[in-house]
Amino acid sequence: MENIKTWADGFGIWHASVPLTSDPISDARRARQQIVNELTEREGPTFDPSRVHVTREKVTGHGTAIYVEKSD
Repeated sequence: MENIKTWADGFGIWHASVPLTSDPISDARRARQQIVNELTEREGPTFDPSRVHVTREKVTGHGTAIYVEKSD
């Protein structure tokens, strides 16, 4: 299992820390999926995952990238 960490900041915006691979698109998809999982669990069946997008916020010095949720 991957070591992807998720958290919401003080403004309710979700973040995901994803181990870097050679495929940044795959990294973003994995981050988005983890954030969608968190939101689905909290929002319930009315949650629309198609509204969740992520952008890469930064690359850390220890082999991970931080992605941040951008909802429509």
